Amino acid sequence: MNLLRVLSSRAAIQQAKFQEELDIWRLYHLLYYFEQSRGQDVKVPRPEHKPYRKQYQLVHEGVNKQVISLVDSAQSKPFSLSLDNTCGVRLYGKAVPGTVVCFYPGVVFLPYYLNQMPNFPNISKDNPYLMSRTDGSVIDAKDLEAMNLNNSPFGIGHLVRHPPNGLQPNVLPFSYRIGADFPSSLLVHVPNRHFRKPFFFRLMHTKMHCIVFVAMRVIKDEELFLNYRLHPDSQLPQGYCAIDKDEDRRRWKY
Repeated sequence: MNLLRVLSSRAAIQQAKFQEELDIWRLYHLLYYFEQSRGQDVKVPRPEHKPYRKQYQLVHEGVNKQVISLVDSAQSKPFSLSLDNTCGVRLYGKAVPGTVVCFYPGVVFLPYYLNQMPNFPNISKDNPYLMSRTDGSVIDAKDLEAMNLNNSPFGIGHLVRHPPNGLQPNVLPFSYRIGADFPSSLLVHVPNRHFRKPFFFRLMHTKMHCIVFVAMRVIKDEELFLNYRLHPDSQLPQGYCAIDKDEDRRRWKY
């Protein structure tokens, strides 16, 4: 293989990894705020610096605790979600920074099953309801009713809109993994299903691969917005306004 191509490929992977670590750094600060404020809108000190792996661990632990509460119908929630007249998702009530507000629902295609997705390799053909995780898995939310995955009040992340011109995103995605210690009785309330069960040993103890959206700031009685980070060199939808083109390019460097 051409040395220049190898070096270019390594540089691209490093850029994508940088973006992933930047997102985890943001999520670390957001989840720290949520934990320290105990869900209240108050000032808290900045968290101490941690290496990336520790940040990721703390983010995952914090998200896991919130997800258990979110899918447990017996626990009260400080907010609810519903479809807005604009066909987006509106949050009623209040969510402070670091709050897990919803799932991206659908069938999870792990990387080694992507070739079995409809229209592969052009999997986005006739399907605007796809979202990829940082591990290369893709979640397909196109036919939730047929898959019996539309029964969760917090499983409507696929309907969250990209911010219109002049507005900023208020939620950030996190590629969340449901581990073996997750209560089995609550798993039925998670709006995701594997296309086929993982077979690699290191994945066999993962009950589900998900994407959850985390509040980036205080959200009170307003619509949720997610930065779609579409590839800047692709044919973008009419009216789509990039939030940060550098982030978008790094997102697609893998």
